[in-house]
Amino acid sequence: MRIPIQDLEREDILIWLPHACQFIDEALRTGGVILVHGVYGLSRGATVIAAYLMWSRRITPAAALDSVRRVREQIWPNAGFQEQLSIFEMCRYAPSMNEGIYARWRQNLDRRVQGGSAR
Repeated sequence: MRIPIQDLEREDILIWLPHACQFIDEALRTGGVILVHGVYGLSRGATVIAAYLMWSRRITPAAALDSVRRVREQIWPNAGFQEQLSIFEMCRYAPSMNEGIYARWRQNLDRRVQGGSAR
């Protein structure tokens, strides 16, 4: 699986997280091995692993990031990805463009990008 996004606060990693969690879970349940990586291994990959821990263990974003940091200290998801982990939890791990907090967050993001205020 490939998630085609850049490590920018304005990128929407959130919409990819349910599929990534299911992909990781399926591989692990069937005895497979997972390699999650990005260019530096600090933000995108860490966000996906934190999301999987949240989804599979029903833990908070802070607890998930702490778990990842115990294995790889230097991880630091960008502020936009950290916000999206919180929204992932609030959406009960199922963000939808058609409803709720994800739709509102996405509309706000689109406005910020159009206005030039999102990095």
